[in-house]
Amino acid sequence: MEGYRKLGYAVVATAIERFGRIDALINNAAVFAVKPFTEFTAEDSHGWCR
Repeated sequence: MEGYRKLGYAVVATAIERFGRIDALINNAAVFAVKPFTEFTAEDSHGWCR
C-alpha cells in the first residue's frame, strides 16, 4: 500500500508542476458494496486496496 501512496504523491506533484495547481480530484474507484455508506468502517476499506 505504501507504494500506491508514493505513486499518488508523485502524480499530484507532476500535475502541480505541469499545470500550476489542482482544482479538483475525483476518486473513481468503482467499489461495490451492499450496505449504506454511513455504515462503512476503516476495516471495510482494507479489502478494496490492491
